[in-house]
Amino acid sequence: MALNIDVHERLRRPADLMKLVEAVLAGKDEDEADWIEWKSTLELTTLEGAFNIARQILGSANRFPEHAGRFMQGLGYVIVGAAPGSLDGVTPLDLAKLDAALEKYLGNPGPTWGGTYVDVQGKTVLVVIVEAPRWGDPIYSLAKTFQPASGKGGASAGTIFMRRQARTRPAEPGDIQLLQDRLVRGQGQPQRLDLAVDWPADDAALLPLDLSDEAIEEWIALRREAVVAMEPPPEEETKDGPSRLQSVIGKALSRDPRSREQYLEEVEAHLEECRSAVKEAVFSELLNQRVNLVALRVSNTTVRNLPDVELTLRIEARAAAFEEERERQWRLPKPPRAHGSPSPSFFGFPDAGLGSVPAIPGLDLFPTVGLSDDPADVEIDNDSSVVITLQLGRLRPHGVKYATPFVLLTAEDPDSTLTMNWTATSTRVDARQEGELTLQVSTDVLTPLDLIPYAIDGQFRNEDEATR
Repeated sequence: MALNIDVHERLRRPADLMKLVEAVLAGKDEDEADWIEWKSTLELTTLEGAFNIARQILGSANRFPEHAGRFMQGLGYVIVGAAPGSLDGVTPLDLAKLDAALEKYLGNPGPTWGGTYVDVQGKTVLVVIVEAPRWGDPIYSLAKTFQPASGKGGASAGTIFMRRQARTRPAEPGDIQLLQDRLVRGQGQPQRLDLAVDWPADDAALLPLDLSDEAIEEWIALRREAVVAMEPPPEEETKDGPSRLQSVIGKALSRDPRSREQYLEEVEAHLEECRSAVKEAVFSELLNQRVNLVALRVSNTTVRNLPDVELTLRIEARAAAFEEERERQWRLPKPPRAHGSPSPSFFGFPDAGLGSVPAIPGLDLFPTVGLSDDPADVEIDNDSSVVITLQLGRLRPHGVKYATPFVLLTAEDPDSTLTMNWTATSTRVDARQEGELTLQVSTDVLTPLDLIPYAIDGQFRNEDEATR
């Protein structure tokens, strides 16, 4: 009698794995097969527990593809905490800690597996899924000797376990020959990458930037009003009041020698300097506020460890990318002193400076996970098109990583989509994967007015103390 479950479909979802455990509980001991092993009791935190699970993973990974493919599309399952007629459950151990414990015996890279806890009748059961063997897979062996306290049931490093006839046992010469055939027959087989690349901020959209002449002139017009509206500082008097002679001399020295026309010419010269400086200030503030911070999520859907994964993005659009920076210095030209102000060579009046920079509302929509301080993880070329190269390092089987974030600025039309073509490679796979990712462009548009204050309030940003 076989387990009461469809053995022709892969089981991965928690609900399906729960049904698998329930089928085991309702089954019999003789229902154990090459594709499934169960342990009613096992302590996950002990060396013995880790070795026993690793042993079953190695045996399942060393199956022959043709034989394994007849059931569960080649997947192998290890149930810990349940057996026919027995539901003991396990004390859950963080899967990252379990992975580290098993890696000692599985090696790195080793067989591909994944663990899931499911709740069945109030008990927690561990289900380990071992990926289907494929042509070209290596022969997996025990990476570390295990010697139990009792002195019985151990195994030496290098032992090859096989899962045959519902038992996991050391490989015999004929088994090793089958595994060698598996390795050799994989040579020349087409290889492929199966990565999933997405931007996990489902509700976010790229804020487009308007740096047109019209947008800059709108900022310039308001800056002009603010500068011209500046009032000269009030006259200061001594505690006892100035003498008549002091008052006459002070007024003569402090008189503004500029005519109104000369002052307005200085204002226009200041605004012309601002025209060339405001773009740099806008770019700097966009980076400082992490506007459009893109942190791509890359998932390895294969059954292999993928070392040295490299992801290259190409964008053919009105866009530019920048590395995430902690702080970018910028400044705007100082406006001329207010008309009617005394000469600064006689009085220490402060020049009016740039106001504080407001935060842009809605930036919490953009992802900030997976931040990296290593600039070597990303290379950006904004020459003819935007090319971004991201180094992801090793991706474990079914592992997920966030690539180094970067800021992506775009001048595309609001409510449009921006297409990002990507290619991925790994030093272990002689293949290249290509894909496409689209990012939504927001209906809201950023202009210089959203980022750089035009008002004059006596404050500075990123100015040296000597100029204050």
